[in-house]
Amino acid sequence: MTGPTPAEQAGEIARLRRRLDRERAARSAAEQLAEDATRRLYLGLEEQRRTAALLRAVVDASRDAISAKDCDGRFTMVNAALASIWDCPPEELLGQSVALPGVNEGWEARIAAMDQRVIENKAGEQAEETIDGPDGRRHVLSVTKEPLLDEEGAVVGVCTVSRDLTGERQAETRLREAEQVEAMAQARSEFLTTISHEIRTPMNGVIGMTTLLGQTSLTAQQDEYVEVIRSCGELLLGIVNDVLDLSKLEAGRLELENVSFSLRRCIAGAVDLMAPAAAAKGLSLVSQPVTVEPDGLLGDPTRLRQLLVNLLANAVNFTSAGEVTVSLSSRPAGEGRLQVFLSVSDTGPGIPREQQARLFEPFSQPDSSAGRAYGGTGLGLTLCSRLCQLMGGTISVVSQPGRGSVFTASIELGLPVRRGQGPAEGGPGERRPFPTGEAIGLLPLPEVPMAQRAPLRILLAEGKGTSRKVALGLLARLGYGADTAENGQAALEAVARTAYDVVLMDVQMPGMDGLTATRHLRRRFGAQPRIIAVAKGALAADVTLCLEAGMDDYLAKPIDAIELAAALERAFAHLPPN
Repeated sequence: MTGPTPAEQAGEIARLRRRLDRERAARSAAEQLAEDATRRLYLGLEEQRRTAALLRAVVDASRDAISAKDCDGRFTMVNAALASIWDCPPEELLGQSVALPGVNEGWEARIAAMDQRVIENKAGEQAEETIDGPDGRRHVLSVTKEPLLDEEGAVVGVCTVSRDLTGERQAETRLREAEQVEAMAQARSEFLTTISHEIRTPMNGVIGMTTLLGQTSLTAQQDEYVEVIRSCGELLLGIVNDVLDLSKLEAGRLELENVSFSLRRCIAGAVDLMAPAAAAKGLSLVSQPVTVEPDGLLGDPTRLRQLLVNLLANAVNFTSAGEVTVSLSSRPAGEGRLQVFLSVSDTGPGIPREQQARLFEPFSQPDSSAGRAYGGTGLGLTLCSRLCQLMGGTISVVSQPGRGSVFTASIELGLPVRRGQGPAEGGPGERRPFPTGEAIGLLPLPEVPMAQRAPLRILLAEGKGTSRKVALGLLARLGYGADTAENGQAALEAVARTAYDVVLMDVQMPGMDGLTATRHLRRRFGAQPRIIAVAKGALAADVTLCLEAGMDDYLAKPIDAIELAAALERAFAHLPPN
């Protein structure tokens, strides 16, 4: 038997070699595939680790407390926010149940029951819980729970997100408390306004009637008695006004005017007002020359006069002998502003240093005996302090027992507008403050009654009562008769029947008030008749409302006879030529 030929052997070797090459190529491809698969697996694990780390970082960065529990109620994951509530590292909570130290009674059972419902129902729940942490702080939590499901949809645990609402609830509580305080302040302000109105109405009648009675034929003793009644009524009315102004200041409802006025005349008017009281006690009331220039400053002359009158009244009240002096200085306070210092010094008993800090507190006296010896409510200086603050300044006192006191009020006023830039004082376009007399003046009988010199047809729109009688009495004193209307509707009907020159219009009347009636009159009859507002008080806001309604002038109750005469003079001057 013969063996394979050389050609056959060569062919077999070639086949074996090709087979070996194929096997080597397949093994190499398999090794490459294995290497690629290993690399992909490694990269996948790294990505999973990075994703898990990122997810963990996000969970820990959350301000909400996040946790996961198994179906037995034990923590499998907690974030930093939850651990901070219990004041411990997160790993200490892993494997524990909700039975943690310091938890409120009943909280564990509620949470476990909530978890069980989420597992059984495969549905989330939300509740609000209050717990006390180990640090003793009470936390208000909004708790939201959702079921954790595996790939087959079976519940394997519960995910809980708890938002700490403690700060939000505390802010809500503070807001409610602030709103309650504001409501109480508003109610107090409205109550004081109502009471002040109810007190003013009869007091205006008392003062008005005693004024009219004082102008009749009386004996010297009767005249003295009437003057005492009138003075006491004015004092009581001043206290009521102080209480009302202070309540408006504290409620932020007191607004200032900004008109051009004479500082010299404002100070002189306050000094003149207090001169009789000082003279009655034998005191010298001295006003140093006013050197502030220019004279036409911008501010609220009514409130400035009120501030100075209160300081003067305080000085006169507490000084038994000697003098009360008013002085003034100023300095620039920035562009277009001037800081003015008003000082009132007295030779009274002085105030001990330890008692000076309480001077500007409401209802405060230097000591309890001061109220008995000198009277007063202690509101005057408090009102002065608030007015100074409102006018951009402060008030201070320098005093030594036995040597008197010096009260200094600093305020800011506007410098006058340069010529060509706006109205100067008294010029066209200026809204000058209406007179707002502090007390009813005694009007002497002229040789020729004013009604003959300046005849006017007058309608008095005033509700029935003492105020109407006072107004009619004052008009009669001037020689005028007047028709009457008890409310705004009656006033409209009266003006439609008769061509009146002047309507004295009470702002507050039953039914249609004076402001509404004035608007109707202006729409129907134009500029005539001239309408003079009569109202309790003379605040800038009140005057503005009257002007906007179409009124021409303003008188404050109790009506001052001299100011009434001046208002009627102005009305007569504005009558048409015919």
